[in-house]
Amino acid sequence: MVKNIYYRKTNFSNKQFSELFKGQLIDELFEQNLKKNKIVDEIDALKQECIEQMNLELQTLPEGKNKKLLMNFSHDFYNERGNYETKFHKIYPLLSKKLSDRFSYFFYLNHEIKNIESCINEKVKEQYYFEKSLIIKSLLNNFDFVENTKMTDDFLYLKVKKLLDTDITKHNKKQKNLDGFLYNYYTRIAAKTSPLGLLGVTGLSSNKTSVNGGIHMSVNSSVILKIFDHIYLNQKYQSYLSFKLNETLIEKDNKYYVTIFSDITGKTIYRNRQELVTITKNPFIDGVIKLFQNNRILKGKDILKFLSIPEGSKYLIALIKNQIILPSETLKICHKTRISNALLDFLEKVSPSLFADEIEVLDKIINLEEAEFSWESYDTLVDIIDLEVKNKKIDGFKRSNLVFIDSLEQGKALNIDKEIKVIEEEREQLSDLSKFVSIFDISVRNKYLAYKFLEKKYNSIFIPKNSKEISKFLRDLSETIFHRDGYWMEAFGYLGGKYVNDIDCRLLEIKMKIIKQLLSQILINDEPIFITKNLFKDSVKKLELLVGHTHNSRSHFIQIGSGNEIIFNHIYKGYGVYRRRFSHYLDTQKEDYGLDGELVDIPMTFGFNANIRESTDKALTLPLGDNTLYSKTKLSWLDIGYRTSNISKEIEMFELSTGNIVYPHFLGSLITAALPSLVASFNSITLNDSLYCDFGEIILRELIKQKKEAIIVVPRIYFIDRKMLLSRKKWYINCDYINDIISDSSVISYKWMKIVQYFSEKNIPTQFFIKDFFETYTEDSDVIKNKPLYINFNSLLSFKSFMNRVKNKQYMLLEEEFPSVIENNSENITELIYETND
Repeated sequence: MVKNIYYRKTNFSNKQFSELFKGQLIDELFEQNLKKNKIVDEIDALKQECIEQMNLELQTLPEGKNKKLLMNFSHDFYNERGNYETKFHKIYPLLSKKLSDRFSYFFYLNHEIKNIESCINEKVKEQYYFEKSLIIKSLLNNFDFVENTKMTDDFLYLKVKKLLDTDITKHNKKQKNLDGFLYNYYTRIAAKTSPLGLLGVTGLSSNKTSVNGGIHMSVNSSVILKIFDHIYLNQKYQSYLSFKLNETLIEKDNKYYVTIFSDITGKTIYRNRQELVTITKNPFIDGVIKLFQNNRILKGKDILKFLSIPEGSKYLIALIKNQIILPSETLKICHKTRISNALLDFLEKVSPSLFADEIEVLDKIINLEEAEFSWESYDTLVDIIDLEVKNKKIDGFKRSNLVFIDSLEQGKALNIDKEIKVIEEEREQLSDLSKFVSIFDISVRNKYLAYKFLEKKYNSIFIPKNSKEISKFLRDLSETIFHRDGYWMEAFGYLGGKYVNDIDCRLLEIKMKIIKQLLSQILINDEPIFITKNLFKDSVKKLELLVGHTHNSRSHFIQIGSGNEIIFNHIYKGYGVYRRRFSHYLDTQKEDYGLDGELVDIPMTFGFNANIRESTDKALTLPLGDNTLYSKTKLSWLDIGYRTSNISKEIEMFELSTGNIVYPHFLGSLITAALPSLVASFNSITLNDSLYCDFGEIILRELIKQKKEAIIVVPRIYFIDRKMLLSRKKWYINCDYINDIISDSSVISYKWMKIVQYFSEKNIPTQFFIKDFFETYTEDSDVIKNKPLYINFNSLLSFKSFMNRVKNKQYMLLEEEFPSVIENNSENITELIYETND
């Protein structure tokens, strides 16, 4: 029986979106251009005939004024100089009737060309207004999508609203510059299933599990956490609050060293960067540390009493900012409450009267979060939060990221019985795929390095006695698995050549054998290539001989093709990570992932709303981080031991009180690379990681090494048979010729036809997704990419967006549109999320 299958789908009519691409103007333009070219050929021949005949008649004329007039006209005509047609009307009586008629016919054909060009320009103008009007009408009829731009940029919303209110023929230059945004946003609405506010909706296939459907607002949790921090830094409140000493604090060489989590400038994620702070030893800090020797938790008033000097409060603030001391309590999101409720509960517990102003604001926030959604309530909530952020001088937030929206299917779930049947029939093969992708999962290498680290330095077992010991152990472990040797880029599909660690080289050998086998299948006709059954078995066998058992729970983000093919968009980590994202709106479920131990969450959110989730019954609470999620049982980092596994080359963690295996793991949505190393260490040595690469792109990089051609084609890649498509067909194209056309001063219709003709000659489809792609990468490269953009050359606005995307680029990567975005019978684009067991 298949587990619950989640889906996410667009909120816009696919039929309506398809209207944008039904025009046949490009075909008409080719017809008109063909007609024009025939006339041009005729004109060229006629011009030569006229020049030759003119020269013959000039030879028969005597010297004089008439001959001079004809010679001047002949030179102007030959050189196409000035208005030679007007001059012709003055001199034609001097010509023979036959030659005069030929000239007249020449000028008639010239007018025909101008008429055709005028017709083309008028049709292009009409098409431009038609397409723009269609998009504007669609947005006006679905105004939620206009309102949704507030979640991108408040000023953008005002610009778009003004544009929609203005007659399309009267748009100024700035409004015309929004053409690219209009098309890109329109395709984002219609062709991308990933949710952003009301652009998409998430649902559950099963009717056995109830869903709190509808539209749900929540304040950016990073804002709430920073308000919490602000309260602890406020001298007015410090006497009433409690503190604890940072467990990572150590003294060495007359200095204090303390590990902290800090914010990254310009990012709204909360404290996801790890740093080591160094502070010179001084008597005030010494004294504070002594206070904590006999008291694990101290009231602020006791610390201030010790610091009984005028600058005492400043010293306390410095201790808090440097995280030498930390809040003894954290906000607690219990069950299905919100983080704003957690802050309210905390303030009411400390002192309702002291925090009366904050409580009043929080009551308003929570009432709006719980009210039925409307854009008016959204605006009010944003205004309240924006004022609160400004009053407290909290930096780093724009109005557009103060409030988030989740949209869940309300009422009966989408009927995907047919799709479920397809998945059910391929369960075994999906399980095989989960094993196969472990070869490309970077966590396999990290677990092996951790295993060797424990084996060599700790004789295969480590049981911490105190915070100093576990802190050093995890720090050394982190340095072992996160050293910058380039291997980390393999997680993103950038395979290296040679590595320092033997395990890296041996894993690379397995990968390269797979790649070479796939490369050997590529033929001139671009037929699909296959990861065959034998290749799968041989590769997995080699992996298991090398590292033993692997963890294989995966979330497969898939679409079902018209021929019932399973088409993979992403392969992420399983273990309920995706489901937990929506746990506040679903029944509580205890999923069994086939683990030989207990799944233990690291209950942090890092101020990312997608991380506010249903935690596990037992959680690992680390001495740093927000630790806001509630669990029945808390383990500290001193409650866990480390030993080498008997079934795989990895560290096995166990609960010291019972000896039972546990898997401490951050089960939120942030990728491992975005986590502070303390948390990332646990994620790197337990369970598995997501794949952030496309198999076709890995093959493409190898093809680029072999041949630097103008166009490189990567065929479809299937897993075992044609039922499971791992990677769509791709074209990697040198942009020199296309950019020559784009930079030409010709009208857009000429560019449109030239590029469509080029695509046709090279057998490249004219509807596709254009993606960002980098041939090489380093750890220091910017990993942010543009989202894939749907392009269809039947649309003028789409073609213009294509030119903007390609302009000045050396290469572009195109990916086939499969399944079809517009040529299908469904009302919306739907993507399914299916998990496999461990």
